[in-house]
Order: sequence, then structure tokens, then C-alpha cells
Amino acid sequence: MDVSEYQATGAVRSRQETERLQKEFEQQRALEEERARQAEAEAARQLAEEAARRAARPWPVRLTEARCTLCHSATNYETSSHTLPGWIAVILRMRYFNMAPLEWEETWIIGRHLSKARPPDASTALFEWGATGTLIAAPFLLYYWATRRHRRFRKKEP
Repeated sequence: MDVSEYQATGAVRSRQETERLQKEFEQQRALEEERARQAEAEAARQLAEEAARRAARPWPVRLTEARCTLCHSATNYETSSHTLPGWIAVILRMRYFNMAPLEWEETWIIGRHLSKARPPDASTALFEWGATGTLIAAPFLLYYWATRRHRRFRKKEP
């Protein structure tokens, strides 16, 4: 093998050809810089549109997204369905057991929004409302039972 085979052919150019190539490279560089600026401007415009679209949504939707997605993805609550008492129970569980940063008023706003946006089927609704009624009625039934029992023992004493 000869050393001449490794040398680039046509590498030596005239001064005019070199200047023409430099101008061509500069034009290409300027064109790529312009494309990059346009792409950056388009990305900024899309971000601004997305921010405006998000800001235009109702307050309960934004609040739910802001609070609930701190700890988990939105699919956790988008795939679930509960009644208002069911959602309140879920939110209270997260608030007290998982230390979710929720105010008391936010609990009700988020619960109302999710119960309207994700209503349960009839059997789940029946179960949740029944459980809620039982939980609410239990203290009153216990009080009634205790006072009635106390009266019964009181009458037998004389």
C-alpha cells in the first residue's frame, strides 16, 4: 500500500471555493439557529396555551389535581367511584392516616367534585349509603339502648 492512498483527494481548494463553502456553512448555521428559535418559540407558546387551558378549568378540578397528585397519580382517583360519603371517607383516611395536606373545606370540595365526576354503580351506592346510615345511627341506638336498659333495672329495684 502506498501513502498516497490515504491522502484525501480534492482537499486542496481554491480560495474562491473555500469562501463559497464558508458562506454556505454560515447560511446553514443561520438556518438551523432560526429553526431552533422557532421551535423554542413554538414550545413556549404551547406551554402558555396549556397553562391557560389548565387555569380555565373549574376550581374543584384544579384543587383535586393539585392536592391528590402530590402523593399519587391521577389514575388512582379517576378509576375509582364512590358516593359523597365514600369519597369523604377516602379523603379523611388520606388526611389522617397518610398525612395528606388537606384543609377541612378542601375535603368537602374535593369529595363533592369526585362524587359528581365519578358516580358509583347502584350496588356500591347502596352499600356506602347503608354504611353511612349505620355509622350515623349507631351512637343514637346505643344511647337509646343504654337509657332503656337503665330504666328497666331502675324499675326492678324497689
